[in-house]
Amino acid sequence: MERFFNKIEKTDTCWIWTGCLRGKSGYGAFKHNKKVFDAHRFSYMIHKGQITEGMFVCHTCDNRICVNPDHLFLGTAKDNWQDGFNKGRIKRLGGIDIEKLKKHPSIGAYKRGCRCEDCRAINRMKAKRYRASLK
Repeated sequence: MERFFNKIEKTDTCWIWTGCLRGKSGYGAFKHNKKVFDAHRFSYMIHKGQITEGMFVCHTCDNRICVNPDHLFLGTAKDNWQDGFNKGRIKRLGGIDIEKLKKHPSIGAYKRGCRCEDCRAINRMKAKRYRASLK
């Protein structure tokens, strides 16, 4: 535990992870018992207990390197998406109706077989951008 807490800089609000970061995601990484954990997930586990399989550890402060357990909460993938959408981190896509998107928030739904009009519109827009990038 001492190794973990030596990599934290406590501010008035967030506990900033000063250790290494995990790839392009920007989340802190911490190795414990030969396994690498996201630092915020590890913080949640030592302060609040186990994380149910399939659950996300979300930030109320929207700071990926924050490991303050008071800023962390458990949620599903949909909860995490909805939180980001409500806070403006996830932007509106093209001409897609935001209210419909709030009700059907999974952008990856098309890949999983959803063929509602919103998912088809998202897929068409991504294909159009991809084709434009090839030119």
